[in-house]
Amino acid sequence: MNHGVDAYGIVDDTGSGGGQAYSILNAVMGSKLMLYNHATQTGLLHHKYLIVDQNNPSSDPLVLTGSHNWSTTANQKNDENTLIIHNRNIANQYYQEFVKRFTDNGGVLGLSETEEGMTTTLYPNPASDHLFISLNHALENNYQFGLFDVAGKQVMQMNLQQGNSGIISLGRLNKGIYFYQIRGEKQINSGKLIIN
Repeated sequence: MNHGVDAYGIVDDTGSGGGQAYSILNAVMGSKLMLYNHATQTGLLHHKYLIVDQNNPSSDPLVLTGSHNWSTTANQKNDENTLIIHNRNIANQYYQEFVKRFTDNGGVLGLSETEEGMTTTLYPNPASDHLFISLNHALENNYQFGLFDVAGKQVMQMNLQQGNSGIISLGRLNKGIYFYQIRGEKQINSGKLIIN
């Protein structure tokens, strides 16, 4: 968060030794860390995973998961396991599940990418019918926005201008994971977009 990293999370129980960890995370993450709302959701949130860099295929996306409850009891008494899976497809599958839990719980996910002076903001992410996009870059004025499916096929292309916000209609696209690329003469910025 202090280094340009976005982190989101949901916690079901702050007891069982997890209260201190929740307090530390909440102080840094704020509204990006949510308590599971039992009034609007059914059952317990017994999910135990951490997803890293799911929207950056070149940085070794990974998932930590397993039977470990991330609690004092799990650390000190139980015989638990933790799996570390280095696979971008699995990371994306876990991310889709997380997005569903987070948004069902009332959370809002956004995406803001900064690369060498280019700031791109796309929201909401995940999106449904429309995507709002804004970009700022002092070096260039015109950009190409391209959207690609997971097979690498380009499904959308449009021109953008620096400093402008725009609305992109997504109504004709299928639900799923897409990758966007914003290309200028000197800069390229890319990331992941989920349509649900």
